[in-house]
Amino acid sequence: MRSRNLLPLSIGLIVFYMFFLTGIQLGRLDVLLSRRAQSRDLLNQEFKLLRCKYSGGTSCQTTVAGDYSIDRVVAALQDTTTSTEPTATVKTCRADENRDCTETKKIVFIKTHKTGSTTLASIIERFGYTRNLSFVVPPNRKFGPHILSSTQMFQRKMLKNSPPPLNGGKYYDMLTNHVRYNRREMNAVIPNATYLTIIRHPVKHFESSFAYFVWDRIVTKLEGDIDDPIGAFMENPNKFLKEKFYFWWQAHNGQLFDLGIQPSRVDDEAVVDAKIRALNEEMDMVLISDYFDESLLVMKRQLCWTMDDILYIPNAIRSQQFRRYVSKESEEEILDWNKSDFKLYQHFNRTLWRKIREYGPCFDEDLKIFRERRQQVMEQCIAKGKFDRKDPRETRYVLKPKASELCKNLWRGDVTFTKLLRNKQLNGRILHIPKEQ
Repeated sequence: MRSRNLLPLSIGLIVFYMFFLTGIQLGRLDVLLSRRAQSRDLLNQEFKLLRCKYSGGTSCQTTVAGDYSIDRVVAALQDTTTSTEPTATVKTCRADENRDCTETKKIVFIKTHKTGSTTLASIIERFGYTRNLSFVVPPNRKFGPHILSSTQMFQRKMLKNSPPPLNGGKYYDMLTNHVRYNRREMNAVIPNATYLTIIRHPVKHFESSFAYFVWDRIVTKLEGDIDDPIGAFMENPNKFLKEKFYFWWQAHNGQLFDLGIQPSRVDDEAVVDAKIRALNEEMDMVLISDYFDESLLVMKRQLCWTMDDILYIPNAIRSQQFRRYVSKESEEEILDWNKSDFKLYQHFNRTLWRKIREYGPCFDEDLKIFRERRQQVMEQCIAKGKFDRKDPRETRYVLKPKASELCKNLWRGDVTFTKLLRNKQLNGRILHIPKEQ
């Protein structure tokens, strides 16, 4: 009799437990579907919040989609995107190094100011130097022997006294020294080239330029000693700009100036938008200084180069005394004052992250491998605790005694490579300049 009474109770408990398990699974499914929906919505926004958070933007919105903070959104995005990607192994990722393609050997690099461009120029120069490629280089001179021009757009007549290409060639292979972008004239000297440049977040670019070019001097001249020279400058930047101080053209949308827009037109929205559209079509890649290693990996794949081709030792570390305080208020003022450069930065920062997504599941593993390899060459090449401080603005690493040729090439900067390349090409012949078509 007792067993009969227990039977309905046992069945009830079993049914309840089954419903309980079903509820848990439905709850998990609801969370998964909700999370996937969040991911889809975020991806459709082109990683806008993610890029803003990590690009140093100062005007990012702090909330989105109800009560989701940026940190929660980024965490959800990372969780949902990584969980659906297949796991890439080192073996499958490194197989990419042997894919069927031909390395790019014709490059025009538009070297912008204070963007990490010297390190990138050195990477490209090392690649060309070790392959006996011909470079457009300035003639030998006391001042600026590694600069074609900081203010003029490129003209082929600039090469009148420059060394000719190697082996009697008619055209050059690479251009990496400072000169403003002029596509038609550059094409005449290096036809069918791949075009690269690098840009930087405008706040970081302005602070670096302000310190490196010592713009404190113009503030002191007009305002006296100021505790916050950048803050004083940004209160009335046009007043200082009228003084035409050292490298003044870099103070107001200087990156677009390097890319071909005249100072008088950098605030013309129609001109700026047209320029960005043109650059989007004409530049094969725009690297982002704030994501230097990530940009190099994308460039490596695009140029069909190897991991060793993009290794680098930083050319210099800016001295602490040449760093300037930037308040939150000044950051906003700098972005407003350089809104055209900021528009340029936002466009190509978005482009970079799209290319990173297109890179596929190997990107994180390749980035890890690349940084480990970089650390290895630093340990292999650089003397611990020794620095070169000849230029008070920056500190350079010192090579170990009896450093290998690889270490020497990694350590060499733009100035050194330009001298080596000039001497290599200089054989007394007059350069044949192609006639304008």
